[in-house]
Parts: sequence; structure tokens; C-alpha cells
Amino acid sequence: MKNAVLGKVEKLEKENAELVERLMEMKTKEAEKMNEINDLYADLLRQKKSVELNARAESLAEASAASMKALSMSTVMSNVVPSKKRHILQSNKGGTHRVALSHDGFTVASAGEDKVIAMFDTNTGARTSELTGLLGAALDVTFSADDSLVLGTSTDCSLQLWDALTGRVRHRLTGHAQKVTSARISQIDAKRAISCSQDRNVKLWDLNRGHVTSSMLTSSGVYSVVFDANEQQAYSGHFDGAIRAWDLRAGNVARETKVHNGLITAVFDTPNQNEILTNSRDNTLKLVDIRTMDVVQTFSAPKYRVGTDWSNPCVSPDGQHIASGGADGALFIWRVQGGRLMTTLHGHDAVVATCAWNAAGVLASACKNGVCLLWE
Repeated sequence: MKNAVLGKVEKLEKENAELVERLMEMKTKEAEKMNEINDLYADLLRQKKSVELNARAESLAEASAASMKALSMSTVMSNVVPSKKRHILQSNKGGTHRVALSHDGFTVASAGEDKVIAMFDTNTGARTSELTGLLGAALDVTFSADDSLVLGTSTDCSLQLWDALTGRVRHRLTGHAQKVTSARISQIDAKRAISCSQDRNVKLWDLNRGHVTSSMLTSSGVYSVVFDANEQQAYSGHFDGAIRAWDLRAGNVARETKVHNGLITAVFDTPNQNEILTNSRDNTLKLVDIRTMDVVQTFSAPKYRVGTDWSNPCVSPDGQHIASGGADGALFIWRVQGGRLMTTLHGHDAVVATCAWNAAGVLASACKNGVCLLWE
């Protein structure tokens, strides 16, 4: 009996040992599988990280290439006077009143009689979008410092602010009683803008709320306005041939002087922060020292005639040349030093109403036939 019991015990112990051994084998195999899974997971994480790093590297490379391209364009083109057409763009039906170039140089916007702000790719010449919603002809267009916003003015007495990427209208700004002839978005504070009108008012705007923050009345219709470099003052051009310096804090005219014998069609800021450029129906352009309000240089040419009340000139990126369109369809380019006419570009068959020349070296011009030319 005792031997039988001992035999059963030994058998049970043997079976128990076998079970323990099998259990240990299973645990070992499970551990090995878990290790394989962990290794696979770690490998997947490494691959994901590698893909993300590659994608980020590609993104950074593209951004760097774009920056280098813009820098290269700015460096090379700033010293070059364009001489030939690069693209011919059908910009606005009925005529184009104003062109503006984005700060990165990749987009040109044209404001025209068809109530549209047309957007084009400066590299390909392709029309990329249209900004709509104005009820009258578009007279002016301007970009924010980061090119994310576009502000346009209209004969319908309003301004309109768009998101440049989506084309969505942010605000319709009302308050002027006549044509809104000019506007600028602050290059320091994108929530701020200035405008002027034939109603003789200069207005400051809060672009976040879409409301007027200040309204300043003058004695003569206003055709153009720009901020100074610090944006504590603004300068406006008037029907009476005078430019007026506005103290934006006090909300009044600080200084004024008559510089032209005709309507001033445009006031334009220059790379030299102490000077502004004016254009007039008296068929001259003048460089004015804003510290003294004295004319330091006058530009003219025998065939240069201003063809519209909205005609605007532009300045090269290095500040060495100015350009302005004429009634004969030509684009005149002068050298600032000495005021000598350097060249005349031909390509339009109607009054050249507007031109723009940005830091990337892109020069654009547009005429009353609604054709915009990009020059190189």
C-alpha cells in the first residue's frame, strides 16, 4: 500500500515538473514574441521618424530654396533695369487702374474697371484667383506685410478686405461718401489701415473689427495716401497740387506745401525713408524731402504725359530708379541721381495707368485696355 502511494506521488511530481517545464517554455516563447513585437514597433517608430524627418527636411529645403531664390532675385534684379516683356496678362475687362506686387514677388494683383482684383503667379503668368464683392470699379489694391491680406478700394465708396489665400471677404469697410481713391495696410501692425477719398477725408481703420478709428477732413479732394516709415505720420496728395503731412495721433494736418501745378495722382514711399515720390497731372514727378517738404528732384520727359487721375509711379528696390506710365502707352524709367531718363519701355497700346516694382525685382505695368505686362 505504501509503495503504491509513493509511486503515485512520484508520478504526480514528474507530471508537475513536466507541466512547469512546458509552462516555462511557453513563457519563454511568449517573451520572445513580445521581444519581436517590441523590436518591430521600435523599427516602425524609427521608420516613421525617418519619414517625418525627411518630410521636414524637404519642407525646409523648399523654404530655403524659395528664400534663396527671392534673395537672389532681389540682389541681382535690384541693380538691373528691365528691358523686355516676360508675361502678358489679361488682367481686367474695361481697364486696369492699379497693380500691386506681393512682398515675396510671387503674386501680382490688378484692380480694374470690372470690379475685380485679379491675382496672377509672376513665375508662370497664370491667373490664380479673383477677389470679388466690390460694387464699383476697383481703384487701388495693396498687400499686408506678410501677404496674407489684400485690401482694395472702389468707386462704390467702400474698401474691402480679403484673405489672400482663400479669397474670403473679411470685412467691407464703409464710411467714405465718395470714391475711395487709395489705401494702405500698415506694414507694422496688420490690424491697421489708412485710406483717402474724393470726399476730402483721410481715415484710419481697425481691420480686426472693420471699423473707422479716426476721420480727418481736409480742404481738397485726396487722391493718394501713404504712411511714413514709423507710421506716426501719413502723407497725402491732393486735387489742389499740395501734399499734406498728417499727425495721426493728433488727427490733423501738421504741414502742407504745394509742389505741383495740377492734381497729384499719387504719393509713393521710397527706400530712402526721408523722401516721398509724387506724380501729377502737370506731367512731372517730384522727389520731396519730408523733413523740410522741399522738392529735391524733378523728373520729366518731352513725351511723358499723365493719362489718368489715378496714375501711380513706382521705385526700384535699390531706390536708384523710378518708373511711371505715360498716355502714349510707354513706361518711362528715370535714374534718381540726376533725374535723367534712362529708357522707355514699349508694349502697351493704351494709357499706362499703373506700375509696381518690388523687392524681388519684379516690375509690372498695366494699361486702360486691361493688359498687365511683367518685365525682366
